[in-house]
Amino acid sequence: MMRKRKDVQHVLYKDILTTLRYISIKTQVRRLKYFSIFLQLINSKGSSRDFIEKELMPHIDSLYPVAPYKVLIGHSFGGLTAMNILVHHPEMFNSYVAIDPSMWWDNRKLLNQAKEVFKQKNYSGKSLYLGIANTMPSGMDTLQARIDTTGNTGHIRSILALKDVLKSNTADGLKFAYAYYKEDNHGSVPLITEYDALHFLFSFYSMPKDVQDKLRDEHSIIDPAAAFSDHYAEVSEHMGYKMLPPEQDINGLGYQYLQTGKKDAAYKLFALNIKNYPESWNVYDSMGDYYNSQKDKVKAIEYFSKALKLHDNPDSKKKLEELQKKK
Repeated sequence: MMRKRKDVQHVLYKDILTTLRYISIKTQVRRLKYFSIFLQLINSKGSSRDFIEKELMPHIDSLYPVAPYKVLIGHSFGGLTAMNILVHHPEMFNSYVAIDPSMWWDNRKLLNQAKEVFKQKNYSGKSLYLGIANTMPSGMDTLQARIDTTGNTGHIRSILALKDVLKSNTADGLKFAYAYYKEDNHGSVPLITEYDALHFLFSFYSMPKDVQDKLRDEHSIIDPAAAFSDHYAEVSEHMGYKMLPPEQDINGLGYQYLQTGKKDAAYKLFALNIKNYPESWNVYDSMGDYYNSQKDKVKAIEYFSKALKLHDNPDSKKKLEELQKKK
């Protein structure tokens, strides 16, 4: 069944952000005298870490159809918390985003711990994106801030030091990137950092441009089903679980090909959907439409009948009855 039309470009550029679920953890722990206790609890058993790992995550899993890939994003003291979990408990999340983290806290305690840990631990399969805001006095640049000793630059100096630590330990397997946002301050930097971070973390999600071009080229002989299957196999490897090409997207693209005369490409996409989603009535209805367009009455009746066995859909029934009336 043809639903909302989805052309090639829509499918290829579909944003992974539409499939993400955001969970915000609000805390009133803002004062330093309480924050030190907060981080101590995260690093102890039966604590805030246990709450996130053993209570919050299972609760979210029970409410939503979530995937096992998890990203922790934190800003300011939240960024310090994200770095703390990455340093001491990296197995809790797949990827981390630290937005202008307060690495100066407690005389750079976590920063000093990180210097040693990143030399020893293997972070293969983990990713980190670090966003750095411009918190320097007016007229100062990062080179001047590095050698400054006043409290005015303590925040950014500690983050630049963290960046240096991460860049110097490339053998630990961590996928790392950072950006300095000259035009953003501590308060405005989260939005642009999250945008850039998600592009970095999921850079593998978009299909290679040369394959995209071939799929859009009406003269190309590329097998679209093989192209999508291969790409999602690679995406699955990155994500750590099996991901299939979305049924509705492949279905819509199949109709796009069918309407533009690329019947072989359309058939391969409809067949791919039947392989991946055998319990869906719509994949059989679409294949029925394909055979009907090719004047293959017998096959069209076969697939419309299969669709109706799974779901009593009025549209499939109408098409089946019209075919059965024909001689």
